[in-house]
Amino acid sequence: CLHSNLLLFSDSPGIPPSANAHQLFRGFSFVAITSDDESQAMQTVGVHSIVQIIDKSKRDPTEEIEILLRYGQHPNIITLKDVYDDGKYVYVVTELMKGGELLDKILRQKFFSEREASAVLFTITKTVEYLHAQGCLS
Repeated sequence: CLHSNLLLFSDSPGIPPSANAHQLFRGFSFVAITSDDESQAMQTVGVHSIVQIIDKSKRDPTEEIEILLRYGQHPNIITLKDVYDDGKYVYVVTELMKGGELLDKILRQKFFSEREASAVLFTITKTVEYLHAQGCLS
């Protein structure tokens, strides 16, 4: 076992026995939801994480990890919690964002009320402003 709170095992990079409908598949990685028992002991609400398993022979996760380390302190950018590397796979542990991808929501919903559009644009603007202040965007 890579970490006591994770539902994944280093010798099982495929679908773990605990796989359920909340797990997602994307490209050359596998994503699973886990719970952080240590945080639950200190809080009344449990913290959930996503574990993305990246096959290093198919994709280099270095840039993605560097971006999360550099900019993950903003409330609209996921927080990197931990990274494990077993030589063949990299396990990237981030916070779970239950709202999903903004692009997926835009493509799925198609039309937004003025209030919904305003909220989305405000979020995007504040995030871009933060990235610009960090020197990420020019």
